[in-house]
Amino acid sequence: MAEETKSEKSKDIEKIDAPEIKIKKAAVAKPDSDKPDKQPDKPAKKDKPSLMERFKKFLKDYKSELKKIVWPTRTQTIQNTGVVVIAILFMTIVVGLLDLLFGWGITGLSHVKSLISGG
Repeated sequence: MAEETKSEKSKDIEKIDAPEIKIKKAAVAKPDSDKPDKQPDKPAKKDKPSLMERFKKFLKDYKSELKKIVWPTRTQTIQNTGVVVIAILFMTIVVGLLDLLFGWGITGLSHVKSLISGG
C-alpha cells in the first residue's frame, strides 16, 4: 500500500461531485391592494360532544386503562398481606411500650427497674 500525499488526497476530494443544494424561497403572501381590508375568517366553533358521548368515551378509555394493569397473583397478595400484618404488630408493640414508658414518666423508669428485678 502506497502512502498518498496531500496533493493526491486533495485531487480525490475534487473528483467527488457534491450535489448542488438549491434553497427555494417561500412565497410571501402580499396583500392585494384591490381587495378591501377584512377580518380573517374565524374558524367555526366545534360543537361540544354531548354528555352521553363524553360518558361513552370515558367508559371506553377506562376499560382500556384497566387492561393495562398488571394484577398481582394470589401468592403475591398473601405474602404482601403477611408483611403488612407483621409490620402493624411490630409498630403496635413499639408504640405500646413507648406509651407505657412516657405514661410513667421519669419516676416510672425506677418502677420498671423494680419490676424487672422482681422486687
